[in-house]
Amino acid sequence: MRPNTLGFSAVLFPIAIALFFPLLAYTEVVEDGPNIEKSPVLSFQEMCEAAAEAFVPKTPADVDRSRDELNRVAKCLDERLAMEADRGVSWREYVQLDELISQLDSKDGPDLEVLDNIQTRLSKKHEGLGMVWFVDVRRALNRHQLMVRALNNEKLVPQYKVMLRQLADQLTKYARNPSPEASLQIGAVSGWLNDIKLASDLSLAIRERLSRPNLFLILSDDLVKAAIEEPIRENTIIEDCILGTTVTGTGDTTGKTVVNLVPDADMAVFDIKIFTDTESETVGRNGPAIICSSGVTEVRACKRLWFDENGMDSHPTVAKAESKTTINSVRSASGRRIVEKVARNRVAQRKSQAEAIGAEHAEERVCNRVDREVQKMIDKANDAFITRLKRPLSERNMFAQSLDTRTTEDAFCVQAKLADIGQLAAPSGPPTIADNLDLSMRLHESMVNNLAATAFSGITLTEERFLAAVKKTLGKLPEELKREEGKEPWTIVFARQQPISVLFGNDGISVTIRAREFHRGDSKYPGMYITAKYKIEKTPEDDFKAVLRGDLLIYPQRITPGSAGKLSSREITIRNLLARRFEKIFKNEMVIKPIELQGKFSKVGKLLLSQWTAEHGWLAMGWKMEGDRLERK
Repeated sequence: MRPNTLGFSAVLFPIAIALFFPLLAYTEVVEDGPNIEKSPVLSFQEMCEAAAEAFVPKTPADVDRSRDELNRVAKCLDERLAMEADRGVSWREYVQLDELISQLDSKDGPDLEVLDNIQTRLSKKHEGLGMVWFVDVRRALNRHQLMVRALNNEKLVPQYKVMLRQLADQLTKYARNPSPEASLQIGAVSGWLNDIKLASDLSLAIRERLSRPNLFLILSDDLVKAAIEEPIRENTIIEDCILGTTVTGTGDTTGKTVVNLVPDADMAVFDIKIFTDTESETVGRNGPAIICSSGVTEVRACKRLWFDENGMDSHPTVAKAESKTTINSVRSASGRRIVEKVARNRVAQRKSQAEAIGAEHAEERVCNRVDREVQKMIDKANDAFITRLKRPLSERNMFAQSLDTRTTEDAFCVQAKLADIGQLAAPSGPPTIADNLDLSMRLHESMVNNLAATAFSGITLTEERFLAAVKKTLGKLPEELKREEGKEPWTIVFARQQPISVLFGNDGISVTIRAREFHRGDSKYPGMYITAKYKIEKTPEDDFKAVLRGDLLIYPQRITPGSAGKLSSREITIRNLLARRFEKIFKNEMVIKPIELQGKFSKVGKLLLSQWTAEHGWLAMGWKMEGDRLERK
């Protein structure tokens, strides 16, 4: 059977579904993993016991602080909706924002039943409610309700202690065998502790020990140089004025652009260096004197750039130039010899000064030009990163909560952690990667699972919206996803927990899609789970492929795969429909195409996959530039 060939943006189609945006470049050279701490100064068991004994009752001051925070974010939402005209009015009415503000201003305290109703509305899975302004209000409202209900609540202490005992058991098991299900439970309890401001040391320890960066990427110095460095060759028109002499002519400039990575632990720093030599032929006119000369001007310029979580920026260009000229002739426009003699003497006297001034002018011209051209590049890069990626994703709480960049002498490194309140990231450091890779990515399953939970939890997704998102992500719609002729459009209602999840381990990739119900046209069908399991294999040609292991598993939540449970007639109908549809997506084999960079970076050539492993929750992939890999085979 013909394998399914995918590009880098779709490293396994369901992962692309879960991400819905190009993977960010995050990397760091970190110690080998997995390496969950098993013997900290205090074990989690001890910390849970200490937290249970150190319970601090909530006070009216705690309630006041949570109310002030809710007031603040409610006003931010108010200001945002005021910018949305009629649509903003509709949202105000739907979430009952005026009623919420009124409740917070009540001298008798809020009516919890009213707040519960508002919380229910904010928790609906409408697409617009995923915007960060609504999310902030929903969370602040939840925290305020927790504080109000915790005040003078005698039942809270025993409930709290039971929760911590259960958490201690979960943490012990998770340290031995991390799993997405256990991560979900621990993250939820840790989030609750954070919201109600209890056991802060324990909550912090969980995030520090069991929630590490979950996406890494390394770009080699060779790859950066191949993408940016280039020769310089151009003809220039020279127009200048030096010591009252108007100079015109032409120049032939040759040189090169070089990029150096500057070691920096706090951000990614690059020096773009420009080396040029310009050979010129010029004519200078000062009164009746005409001076013909040849010259060579050497320019050495440097532009420092840096990139961090706020985007790209730079220092002004600095340059150093040196000019050497040869006077070919000095003559008078009138033909008078006395004028020529005076002019020759003056040119000889001022030659060194004129060369210095010419060099200063060359430095200024180069600095201005480099600043203009690099600023265009910076603006374009920031538009792609800030305007089209970070801002829209941040508005939906789908951008990395931490993003760190750095450079070494031979690598550009960035690392990120995507884990919202109530979520865990990677419980261990990333695996080691092969030497001499030009591009490497290490992705922990928690990033995909966390992002999918934020994007799809409980969401109703129509076929039209889904196909539009895939086309926007991949640039085109894969043939196997195109709508079936004569078939009614479908709709999926995702599960509220783990709507899409992946598992990486034993060189295998498992993808599960969980739906509460399906619709095709006006027909409604019960929910199903769809699981595909792949094994990563190396071919005799040193390429890689992911091979489907067995048939797709399609089953209702109530039945464990492989059990003897029987499906109802409607469950059998939807299982058969889903099998036909998803067999087109989950091919028997998946092969990763070489990465072909576009635009200015196309000169890099192809990047060929040289490493692909999946172990302990991590997916590790590495590429080499085509010529480099062929040389090493």
